[in-house]
Amino acid sequence: MLLFILQGTNRMIPFAKITMMDRILYCCLIIVFLKNGIRDYKLLIAEDLIGKLISLFYAMYCCKDIVFRKISTFYLNFREMMSYIISMATGIYMDSTPSHMECTY
Repeated sequence: MLLFILQGTNRMIPFAKITMMDRILYCCLIIVFLKNGIRDYKLLIAEDLIGKLISLFYAMYCCKDIVFRKISTFYLNFREMMSYIISMATGIYMDSTPSHMECTY
């Protein structure tokens, strides 16, 4: 879920780091287990879950401004939401602040 939030808020660098960390941890755990002669598929699934759990904690750290916030402080801004959806559909990105109403292509 946090990876979707990172993608949706255009935080691609933390998204890429978390995804790479997940896959690298999984590969390292597979190599360690295979070198030790462990070939049980259940443990391979457990390794994947361990890698995902560690990357989840890092994602929570990267999104701490969202994760560790009271629900009452969230609000819906339909105007900003619609402008973001339209800009994503058309490929024209506009900054939402009035002083920077420049289009970037």
